[in-house]
Order: sequence, then structure tokens, then C-alpha cells
Amino acid sequence: MMEEVKWMIKKYFWKMDPLLRQTVSHADRVLTMNSGVEQVLDLPKDKIFYMPSVSTEDPTESIETKRNSDFTILSAGRFVPLKGFDITIRAFARFYHQLSFAEQKKTKLVLVGDGPYKRYLQNLAKEMEVYEQVTFIAWLHRSDYKKLYKKSDVFLFPSHEGAGMVVAEALSYGLPVVCFQNEGPGEFVSNDCGIRVPYNRYNTSVTKFAEALRLLKDDVVLYDSLSLGARKMFQEKFNWNLKGNQLKDVYSDLSRKAS
Repeated sequence: MMEEVKWMIKKYFWKMDPLLRQTVSHADRVLTMNSGVEQVLDLPKDKIFYMPSVSTEDPTESIETKRNSDFTILSAGRFVPLKGFDITIRAFARFYHQLSFAEQKKTKLVLVGDGPYKRYLQNLAKEMEVYEQVTFIAWLHRSDYKKLYKKSDVFLFPSHEGAGMVVAEALSYGLPVVCFQNEGPGEFVSNDCGIRVPYNRYNTSVTKFAEALRLLKDDVVLYDSLSLGARKMFQEKFNWNLKGNQLKDVYSDLSRKAS
């Protein structure tokens, strides 16, 4: 509820700020990270250029099939309500308790991050009886983060935010992404590289995320297809090397129209 209030206040100032309105009216192009910007600022179609604000470098090592012997689910970010880590833990618990004992021994959830929500999340993991299967890790050095991506199988990210650098990084390592079908990560992830869960009642959302995890664990053909799709999506949209060319095209187009 607090995040909703903050978001409403932001949208109010975007609508009412005269300097922002003046800037938008005088701009020939507006680079937008997702469709929400278009709606909030009421932009005409001919001004919009979609360019996600997140990207990352291509891992130097070659990325082949991602499936490891153990099934490791990774989630990362600041431990605040906006990130939806409560859904992460509840969905993992629902998925985990449906597995056989042998499968449970090879399944774990890794949460990377820190923040004011950490104690609550730890208590929630105990309440859901999965605390021993959940690993909490503080912020890692970049090189250690890369190792963790390589050891993981799925990136679980039920965040409500409008972007998510970690999504681009997960895609670069061939990790299928499970997220909400929203204007943030839901627009970065397609059906070719992950599973998107529509917004619904809270318990229904938890169930759908748990079902997505079970599907990725059981359906090897689907998993391999989404893993390859994740790499393709990264290479086509989230490689930093593409940003320069995209901006060059925008400037070139504006220059032609101005001459």
C-alpha cells in the first residue's frame, strides 16, 4: 500500500509539473523505458522511442545449456516490499513442498541482497518451513555474482518496479526468467525466454509462480528452449554494445529532419 501511495504521488507530479510538460512538448523524441511512460506523459506516437534503460555486457565465457544437476532458483535485489520477495519465498515454499524427498534435497532458493525487509523475509522462510533451503547472501563482488549466475537455473523476479538490471544479467547467462506480466520486467521478458504471471489475487499469484517453477523443473524441452531464448533476447535487446547504435539511429533521424 505504501508503494502504491508513492507511485500515485509520482504520477501526480509528472502530470502537474509545468516544466516537465514544457520539456515534453518541445522534445522531438522521448526515450521511454517501458509503455508506462507513454501512458503517464500522454505522449504522441511519433515522439516515442522505446529503449529499455537496463543492459549489461556479454559474459566472456561461452554459455551453453544451463541445466545443472541441482535445481537452483536465484532472486536478487534490495529487500524492500516493491521487489516482491515475499512472493518469491511463498511461491518457492509451495513448489518445494510438492516435491519428493529426493527432489527436495537437490532444490534450493538463493536470495542476494539486503535491506529493511530482510528480517521479515527470514521469518517468513521459517514460517513456510523452507528456511534451511533458502540461502541469504549479502551483496557480492561482481566476479562472485557471475559464478552464481552460472550455477543457477532459474531467475525468479516478482518485482513491481519499472526496470531491473538483474533481469538483463540473468538473460545474458541463459536463465529463464519468471516475473509478473507488468510494465517493468514483464515487458523485458517474452514467452520465448521466460514465464510471465498476470496480476491477480495474492494467493493466486503465489500459486502461479509456484506452477511456473514446477514446469521449468519438469519440462526439460521447454526449459532448454527458454534458456536459448534468454540468450537470444539478451543479444538482441540488452547488450550494451547495442545502445550506441540505437542512440546513433535516433540522432541521425533527428538530424535528417532538422536539415
